[in-house]
Amino acid sequence: MKNIFGWLVPVLLFITVVLLLFGVSFGAVTLISLGAAWLLRLFLPLTLFESALLGFVFAAAALYLLITVVSAIGPPAASWAPRRTARFADEEAEGREYKQIAPTRFYQNPAERTWEAFLTHEIANDIYMDLQDAPSVTSPMNDSQVQELSIRLAQIGLAILKRKTARARDLSVNLSAVKREMQRMGQRPYDDDILRVAVDGINANVDYYADELYEIIRTQGWNKPAELEDEWN
Repeated sequence: MKNIFGWLVPVLLFITVVLLLFGVSFGAVTLISLGAAWLLRLFLPLTLFESALLGFVFAAAALYLLITVVSAIGPPAASWAPRRTARFADEEAEGREYKQIAPTRFYQNPAERTWEAFLTHEIANDIYMDLQDAPSVTSPMNDSQVQELSIRLAQIGLAILKRKTARARDLSVNLSAVKREMQRMGQRPYDDDILRVAVDGINANVDYYADELYEIIRTQGWNKPAELEDEWN
């Protein structure tokens, strides 16, 4: 009985919340439609039913428009951010240690620590860490070559992001975009297994730094100083 009660309570609570939200929404639309009906009757020769019906249509349209505008203004959901956060938690819990690419590979002093350099460093280390988890993908490369590969893939990811415009609603990249960018650079695309790791690392940072990226793209602030601390220290 305790087990049944344990799962029944959350289900009933969820149903109650849904019904309450539905009731509030329906009540709001009804009140708006009645108000609109009253206003319409002041200016148009309509019956109460006709004006109420038109008011309901206007209220529903206004509600739909509001939801659409709010969805358009808000940034995309950070679907990759939990993966990145969980990864650091797993690393700490299991005592795993990953090699890192030093920030001096990307900037030598605070003046050179621009958003472009900072994000390249972050993405490169994400890719480098994932490649350490999948050594078969880069075999028979040595560690130095894997680091160089990670940096190169991060630079390709930054090149794609820098092509984004302020109108872009989705900043994430995919396998095809990485291949096209490499071809645009006159390079032969790497194996898909390597590029999938790159896409994973790029998108992890795209969502983790979503707010900053939208502002950087809007203002074209790639060469401005980065005001965040390095995740990889």
